[in-house]
Formats: sequence, C-alpha cells, structure tokens
Amino acid sequence: MRTFKCKKAYKITMILFTVAAFVFAITTAIITFIALYKDGIQNAALAAAFGVFMLLVPAVLVWFCVISFHTKLVFFPDQFVYHTLKNEITIKAKNVRSFFYRHGILTIFFVRDTLGTFSESTETAIAQKKDEMLYKIQIGGMGFIQGAEEIVQWFSENVEIRVDGQALSDLIEIAVKYDFPNPNRVGAVLEKARHIAAALNIAGSIIALWVWVFPVPYRFCVFLALAVPLIVPLLLRFSNGFIRFDRKGNSIYPCICLASIACALGLSWRMLNDISIANIRRFFLYGAIFFVLYMAFFLICQKEFSVRRPGDWGSLFLYSVYLFAYSLAAVCAINCVFDVSAPADGVYRGVLFLPWHWAE
Repeated sequence: MRTFKCKKAYKITMILFTVAAFVFAITTAIITFIALYKDGIQNAALAAAFGVFMLLVPAVLVWFCVISFHTKLVFFPDQFVYHTLKNEITIKAKNVRSFFYRHGILTIFFVRDTLGTFSESTETAIAQKKDEMLYKIQIGGMGFIQGAEEIVQWFSENVEIRVDGQALSDLIEIAVKYDFPNPNRVGAVLEKARHIAAALNIAGSIIALWVWVFPVPYRFCVFLALAVPLIVPLLLRFSNGFIRFDRKGNSIYPCICLASIACALGLSWRMLNDISIANIRRFFLYGAIFFVLYMAFFLICQKEFSVRRPGDWGSLFLYSVYLFAYSLAAVCAINCVFDVSAPADGVYRGVLFLPWHWAE
C-alpha cells in the first residue's frame, strides 16, 4: 500500500498565505472602521458589507485548504482509493479504461465493477457518469501532491492515454494543415509556444499589478500596460496558430488571454482612479472607434474564432467586454498620460483634444 497526500511545503505555504490574508483583512477592516467612525458612518450597511468582503478571501482560502489537505490517493496492488473531504471511491485497476493528464488535472475513465465498489451517492458526488458503463473522475491539484509523478507513471504504464475532445480536434487540424508532419517537430514547436505564452502571461500579470498598485515611473508602466494587448494579436498572427487567445476544453495549444485581460483591468483601474475627463460623450465616442478598430485588428490576426460558428459568438462577446474597457482606458492614456500641453486653470488640452484634469 502507498499513500499520496499534499506536499508539506504546499501545506505550509497555504497556511502562511491564509494567515497573512486574515491579518491583512482584519487590519484593513479595523483601520477603515476607525476612519469611518471618526468621520461618521453614513451607511452602516455599506460598512458591514465591506467588512464581510474583506474576510471573504481568507475564508475561501481556509475552505480551499480544508479540501486540499483532506485529498489523498491510496494505491494497492490491484486498486486505488481516492479520498476527498466527505467521500471516497475505490477503483480497481482492471476497470480503468483510459486517462489523460493536463495542467495538473488527472482525468480517469473507468467502468463500474459488476459487484459494485461504490455507492450511488458517491457516483454523484465524485464520479461523472458518461454512459451506462463508463464513468469519469477528475483529480485536480496533482502538482501539489507528494509523488504525483509516480501516480502518473503508474497510469502511463498500465493504461492507454486517451486523446479526445478539443485535443483530438487540434491534432487532426495540425495533420491536415501540414500533411502529417513529424510529431517530434510539432512537439518542439508546441513546447516553444508554451514557453512564449507563459512568459507573456507572467509579464502581463506583473505589469497589470505594477500599474494597479505602484505606478512608478508613471508613463513607462502605463505605456507597457497599453502595449501588451496590442502585442497579443501580433503574436497570434505570427505564431501560425500554435498560440491561441483562449483555451477550449483540453486543447493542446497555449493561450495568452490572461496577459491581455490583466493589463486591460490594470490600465482601466489606473485611468479611472487618476484622471477625470469633462466631455464624457466624446470620450465614449473615441473609445467606441478605438474598440471597433482594435476588434477588427484582433479578428484579422487570430485563427481560432469564426463568425460562421454560433458557439464562438458567446466567447467573442465575453472578451469584447474586457476589450471595450481596454479601449476606453487606452483612449484615456493616449489623451492624458502622454499629454505635454501646459495646463490652464488645472485643465489640460489633451492629445486627442479631450480636456482633462487629474482626479482629486
């Protein structure tokens, strides 16, 4: 028998993060309530809601810790047991039909034993029923489990790897596009694409946090936050389809939507917090024009969305919300942050002739 649980380093890290989140939340709430008390609490319901909100993040972390700390897998010679917080399920090795491992999630397809190794309630709580015989179970956070490599190796040696869904569609697309290319070369290109996508997502997240929290030097970090979403379509174009904006199902392609969305939110917050524009109607008009041009540029460069597929309209609409916020923030940044005109009574002319002033 071999038992696999969460790594000790992961447990210590999560506990420290949770304690830090509680300390930060409680300290911030106390300071805020003291300030509100001195100035007079105008809205008690709003103050109470703020306190609950500040405690929400550490509470979620506590719940996540409880769930992950109780997760374990126990392997026997002919079966294994998957334990969760409230349930457990026993699956015999002979009943496992296939599996795939992607982004820290182990997905196992198996059939139910004729004698029954788990109850109907457990089937509903843990395993997803695919048809009359086949079940699917997904185990997340494998990267935080001690000996996860041994678990995946055991499945690799005893069970065939299942390629289905979007991953299968991607492989067929590559085979048709390149007339059955060398698998090793395709794998190397995909690995390089994953490194590039990961680097851009990390850089975009850091830039977004930078412009959100500590925008110094101001123009430089705003310029970077403005530039990243413009780089994303170009990368989609020149990656020849090996980098995608969004991830569909278990797609083999890396995605870079995080970099664009993070910078859009960071730049939007900074502009909203720092700058005030008088002519709102003309500002939104410029933002709409920038949005139309940017969406046209994005659709021309990308190779994954099609207006002919109804399913893509929902994704495009969802991302257009973030991209419209980015368009407004970009117009604001171009007009105000890079304006070098002299102020008249505290009001600047604006690069796009939108009068503005620094918010108080």
